[in-house]
Amino acid sequence: MWLFLFTSYVPIYLKIIIMVVKKNICIIQKTAFEKSSTATKDKITENTKNLKFVDTKNITTESSWENRLQKWADHFASGSAEAWWICFMVSSALAVVTRMHYIDKPNTIIWDETHFGKMISMYLNGTYFFDVHPPGGKLVLTLFAHLSGYNGSFIFGRPGDSYEGWPEIITIRMYCTLMGAALGPLAFISAWTMTRCLPAAMLAAIFVVAETGTLLLSKFILLDSPLMFFMMATFTGLCKLHQLSQSSFSMSWWMSLLFTGVSLGCLISVKFVGLFMVGVVGLHTASSLWDMFATTGWFNFLWQFLARVLAFVIVPIVVYIGFFAIHDALLYRSDSLMYFQESSYSPGFQMGLVGNNLHNLSQPKEVAFGNLVTLRNTAISGSYLHSHNLTFPYKVAPGKKQQVTQVAIKDKNNYFRILFADANPELSDGHYAEPIEYLNHDDLVRIYHNNTGALLACNKTAAPVSHRHYLVYSQPANISQTDEIRNDEIQLLWVVKIVGIEQNDTETESSENDSDDSAGAAETEIGNETNLVDALTSRIRLQCQGVSRGCYLTWTQKKLPFPWGLGHEEISCTRQVDDPNNEWIIEENINPHMPENSSFQHLQAGFFDRLLETHQVIKFRNNRMKLDVIDKFVQRPWMWPIGYSAFPWYDIQFRVVLLGNPLVLALNLVALVAAVVLISWKAFRDQRGNGSEQQHDLSELTYWCRWLLIAYLFHYLPFYTMNRVLYYHHYFPALQFSSLLTAVLLGHWFSRLGSPVLTTICTGIVIMALMYSFYLYCYVVYGTETVGSFNPDNSTFRHLRLFDHWDI
Repeated sequence: MWLFLFTSYVPIYLKIIIMVVKKNICIIQKTAFEKSSTATKDKITENTKNLKFVDTKNITTESSWENRLQKWADHFASGSAEAWWICFMVSSALAVVTRMHYIDKPNTIIWDETHFGKMISMYLNGTYFFDVHPPGGKLVLTLFAHLSGYNGSFIFGRPGDSYEGWPEIITIRMYCTLMGAALGPLAFISAWTMTRCLPAAMLAAIFVVAETGTLLLSKFILLDSPLMFFMMATFTGLCKLHQLSQSSFSMSWWMSLLFTGVSLGCLISVKFVGLFMVGVVGLHTASSLWDMFATTGWFNFLWQFLARVLAFVIVPIVVYIGFFAIHDALLYRSDSLMYFQESSYSPGFQMGLVGNNLHNLSQPKEVAFGNLVTLRNTAISGSYLHSHNLTFPYKVAPGKKQQVTQVAIKDKNNYFRILFADANPELSDGHYAEPIEYLNHDDLVRIYHNNTGALLACNKTAAPVSHRHYLVYSQPANISQTDEIRNDEIQLLWVVKIVGIEQNDTETESSENDSDDSAGAAETEIGNETNLVDALTSRIRLQCQGVSRGCYLTWTQKKLPFPWGLGHEEISCTRQVDDPNNEWIIEENINPHMPENSSFQHLQAGFFDRLLETHQVIKFRNNRMKLDVIDKFVQRPWMWPIGYSAFPWYDIQFRVVLLGNPLVLALNLVALVAAVVLISWKAFRDQRGNGSEQQHDLSELTYWCRWLLIAYLFHYLPFYTMNRVLYYHHYFPALQFSSLLTAVLLGHWFSRLGSPVLTTICTGIVIMALMYSFYLYCYVVYGTETVGSFNPDNSTFRHLRLFDHWDI
């Protein structure tokens, strides 16, 4: 199809160029004719008369073509309503057609469709899940799924699984594609609003249409379509708002203001990179208010300020919280397969999930000796103390010491039994005979891992990852009543310290010494009651006696090496009593000999508590998104603008590669440099006082070049500060602004050529070059059928590689 379009339009543009050349030759001849002598004029006139016998039909046709060209060029260069609508409709149609082409290819799961497809299904099924992104984009995809009639039963297993028999999945892709196609019209409207230049608007739309990487990100079930759509919608609203600055508080002004605010709220709700756009809008708003400060009255300035607070602060926050409210309402039930995600949240959060073991929990409130318990770290995203029958390597801990770790999963290896320091359980089920004795502050205990039959221990050996800490392990032990307890094995003994009480121990002792005997007895009784360790509410520290002066059981937030530690979180012992990661709660508290009559529903978290905790966990997880091994597809930001990256998503049966259009990237690089030069030159001329009418005309151009450059840098430079996993798709929001900047500059320069025909021709040449470049590289992103795995030496597209490492 693109080959047909290209070959169809080339003869037209060649004919246009020939006619323009002929017209310029005629002008030269006319000038020479006027300056020549009378004799020469007569001779030329006589020769001209001889031309009357030429067939006038062709001359009339050529003249007709010239008139049509001239008429269209005048309309195009002047931006008439007719030309505007034609260009808008043509560019929009191209955006839709290019995106919809091969929409069902590949008919398999591609890259992150596995994640977002599963999340759509969980929304439709009401099953809770965790994701590092806000819920707005996923809810938009879920809306598309609902409109498509998808019931959430497809298993998004892994990339390469077929969609055969699931037309609803392709329909969801179509909705995503239409949202991505809307980037073309939004770019068109933005460029037109900024410049009132139709060539710039047309080029802006074609830059989006011809961008192959943007196309690829738009045609699959990913967050990139809603992300870039709301980003461009926000910028379009900002442009329109600036245009209406002289009509403040009119209906159009209010609509533009609120449209920008709602789009900004939706943008932040898709991904946190939307905060970059918050920076752009905030800086532009501050600049606008500063300009108003010197030119408007206090009353009007106050209303301008309050209107922007409403639109750019309150409205986005309401939209953002609204998405979370919908998210919270839809995900109401638990699934045992998702326990590893739910376990990252506090017990109060988990209590709100139907099916979770903490929902409508009923268990003993007080912790007694002999109880089977789970110990949960209270830090953000903390999870469960865990042990298994794997041992540390000899070089880490000689003696085949059993590993103790922390995992975000609920299984039988998380259960420990609280034992007396000097007595083993009398009953066959591992519990003590009556009377029941409750666990108190400062009690000395042993902690027994029920599944492997080992006691929690520590010694002076360095921890495997955090070498300044001490090793925590499990030591096999027999806790039958007949087994003798050795008092010299202090590495097995732990002192329970209730947080908040341990700091007051000294004051309490002093108070007791100053009181009389009867008052002291009463106070001791009250103190014993308040010093009981309660499940879910008491925060405790476990102090090991196996190290001189003691150390505290802690979670280091570091992972053990995968070959022997399975990537579990490291548990160690630290001397730092104020380490926030050494606090624990007892979550499950099991003892069949105690009444389970305590309800904990009062601990269930409310909406805003869940909202806050979710953001804390998201922040924690985002900061830990680092690869343990080097991945060749992990990118650094310097690679993106020069097109160094080519990220293959799928290479069996179909070849799909995330690849930016090289011509778009090259023109954008040139335009970025040109914009800096133009802004600097304009500032220099203004500072020197050399302003002119031509300079005045450049003011609006440099104004928007400045803000497009700021928007680009806001969406690009922050990635240099991020010590996390980065991929090529992170660059494409910034790419939209650099393409818009390029279109604005080219459109302005073309419109100043002085000839509407030349403006039209230059614009057409750039458009044809972009579309031809798109024609060359589009098959790589559409998904070319392959036989077997990718072979770089036999690739059909190897001649198109600008870099040898491109996997195309």
